[in-house]
Amino acid sequence: MKLVGGLVILGVLAGCASIQNGTRALSGERQAFDGQYYSARVSEDEARPERFVVSVGNLDRGLAGAVEAGRYEANTYCLRNYGLTDIEWDLGPDVPQQSLRIVDGRLTLSGECVGWV
Repeated sequence: MKLVGGLVILGVLAGCASIQNGTRALSGERQAFDGQYYSARVSEDEARPERFVVSVGNLDRGLAGAVEAGRYEANTYCLRNYGLTDIEWDLGPDVPQQSLRIVDGRLTLSGECVGWV
């Protein structure tokens, strides 16, 4: 019985962390990754706004942080526009580092918000 109670408490705490992260994303509060700030922006496809491209700069501050900044921007975009953070990535943050698209010092990720229909 103690194990079940402990698992319930852990589940509640995890849920609170998710809510806090979602609230921070919707508030527009600036988020640091690996202790650094990155310039990131999302562009939507005009014909299909659920499709997007994220561009992240300041890669000299660390690629791992830039990747997470891109993921965060994508999640924030989908959450704001569709109420969910489910993403089907074309080129996402979880690909091997050598497969990431970096052009002119900017990281590019692309995907589609899903589950909103």
